[in-house]
Amino acid sequence: MAHPVISIAFFLTSAICMVESSHFRGGLITWKPAENNQIEITYRVAFRRSFSNSHFCDENSIGNGNLLPGEGSLQCQLGCSDVITRMSYVCTDFSASEDWTTGVRSVKYTFPASNNNIFHFGFTGCCWIGLVEGGGNWIMRTTANLTTRNDIGRINSSPVSAMQPIVRFNYGCDYTLNIIVADDDGDTVRCRWAKSTPYDECSGVCNTLSGSYLDEAKCFLKYNATRSVGWFAVALQLEDFRSPMDTIPLSSVSLQFLVYVFHSTESCTSRPVFPPNIITDGSVHHILANDIFNVSIYARSGAETLRVTAINTVSPIGMTKSELYPHGTSGREWFVVVTWIPTLGQTGSHVFCFTAVDNIGQTSDQICGTLVVHGETLPPTVTTKTTTTTATKATITANTAATTATVTATTTTTITEKPPPQTTTPLTTNMPDNSTSSTDSVVDVIPPSEVNNVLVAGVAVGGLAIFGVSAFAIARFLGLGKSAQIWASSLKPDKSMINTNVNADNFNTLDYKGEYVSTTPAKSHAFSKIEITYRFAFTRGSNVAFFCDENAIKNRTLLAGIENIQCQSGCAGIITKNYIYCTDFSETEDWTIGVMNFKYTLPVSNTKKFHFGLTGCCWLPLNEAGYEAGYILRARVDLTNRSDTGRINSSPISAMQPVFRLNQGCDYTIKIPVADDDGDTVRCRWAKNTPYDECSDVCNTFTGSYLDE
Repeated sequence: MAHPVISIAFFLTSAICMVESSHFRGGLITWKPAENNQIEITYRVAFRRSFSNSHFCDENSIGNGNLLPGEGSLQCQLGCSDVITRMSYVCTDFSASEDWTTGVRSVKYTFPASNNNIFHFGFTGCCWIGLVEGGGNWIMRTTANLTTRNDIGRINSSPVSAMQPIVRFNYGCDYTLNIIVADDDGDTVRCRWAKSTPYDECSGVCNTLSGSYLDEAKCFLKYNATRSVGWFAVALQLEDFRSPMDTIPLSSVSLQFLVYVFHSTESCTSRPVFPPNIITDGSVHHILANDIFNVSIYARSGAETLRVTAINTVSPIGMTKSELYPHGTSGREWFVVVTWIPTLGQTGSHVFCFTAVDNIGQTSDQICGTLVVHGETLPPTVTTKTTTTTATKATITANTAATTATVTATTTTTITEKPPPQTTTPLTTNMPDNSTSSTDSVVDVIPPSEVNNVLVAGVAVGGLAIFGVSAFAIARFLGLGKSAQIWASSLKPDKSMINTNVNADNFNTLDYKGEYVSTTPAKSHAFSKIEITYRFAFTRGSNVAFFCDENAIKNRTLLAGIENIQCQSGCAGIITKNYIYCTDFSETEDWTIGVMNFKYTLPVSNTKKFHFGLTGCCWLPLNEAGYEAGYILRARVDLTNRSDTGRINSSPISAMQPVFRLNQGCDYTIKIPVADDDGDTVRCRWAKNTPYDECSDVCNTFTGSYLDE
């Protein structure tokens, strides 16, 4: 599926208005083929939020998926004459400070028989806010050609796009506004100024924003804001073509929005900026339907005296946004977390945009990325862009919306734009320095006299007996003639430090190499959810589902894994497929390790106690458990609000290398680092099989070792 740097949709936007009727804030209309000779029309509209209850939206409206009444109708304008639907919509975003609400709705419609299969449909009404140039009525016009294409064998899909309802420019500054578009047919997309003939595409706002320059091929708008202050409307048409040489568009989509030019005492460089985020302008992200897309968006003020007060978004239906959180101690960096679980009906491309606003009303450049939803499988290859930052703090992220557990070290974090990212470590050079309680638990290992045995240790880590976090590690005795103290940290291991002179012999016979699960309350619109983080390790060469290399890490390749994360007590059913993002691998030891986190809503329960985890077969051949030892991972959670913190508990977190190699005849101490964001006392104990099975076939193994709980 190709994705040009340009895209299509409809936006009409408007600002805070002093006249009762000037409440329209914009719109977007796109379309694609559906089943039974229908097409699916998707429109986005925006209105003044305070105009009436028909357009009032808040966080509850978004969280509940409220359908707002809207106003007016989507009508046929050429080739047909019907009212297609009332313009009600599901609220997706709002701004209290700029007083706008925007939302989306999709409807299926069957057009009448026609000789040329060309139809126009859209939305008209009154009025725009008072403008420096033009004004009055609005009109949106979408043109669709429903003839089956001979190059792809199906009806065309229009381009899609998105735009903030209001774009703010400081007077006296130069601006370049990128209009991101995507086209599911891989067509060439161009943009042009809307015009009034032969069909009216812009009503009272044709040929406005004098002095601006539109690059039609690359679809960006340049403007030197030195003419006048006030409100300007921009009316564009975005069109797709079979090839760069074609001149007759397959569809034409109206994009209209407002530009507000205002005086500011700050310099042109004082606007908010976005440090490297997962989503960058023009980036493409691939997501499976019903999977969780969860990413943090960081913004920084343009000056020490300013602060970010909002990160405004233009989102697909179902996406939620957290409140604004401070990042670091400078007071200049803030972030939100967006979460989305696309449905099967949302298959295709969605353009997602965001803008940062500071305390004097300045806005950052708009950033837009394309979110491509797939029904069954992700494409095998996706072009990615990589941003690398070096930080002085490395983190395990339990929930970046609120807390991180930190370990001091120097590391390099590589972030890419593909496929669906989860919340990640902050992407600025000033990493958070949150206070956490950290403890090292110790396993003393006294190797027996036998040579080259494979042993496994099952350890459970608990915080106040509320959460149980299971962790498994493999220890292998090798006669390498060297003694070392081996300990596991939460840091990503240095590839140069992984054992390189080891004979893997039968080490890759079976898959399982250990795993880890933790939980934390999810802080988003749905506070009843918890965020589950798991890390798994498997034999790298046993299955393509587990194969990882530097490219897989760089490209954030999503590995299919095996088995499912399932409810085990207090609930029932599959929570999620065991996908992981590869983070580390060893060619010589033949293992892959990866991580995933996601949000999940547990059912109502009298006790609020739940068990969940993963079971399967098999460990590699073990000295004490045999050839095909099964594994089980069990995490326990209590969702009761704690009286001391006033919120649900967060589990301890930890990390461990998949394989430890111990020289025969030597003494070892393995430190198990743990951290707890609630500052709780953390202890560890051996996993056991009663009253609940925590270790399957590897309970009571690693004979002769001593655990300091």
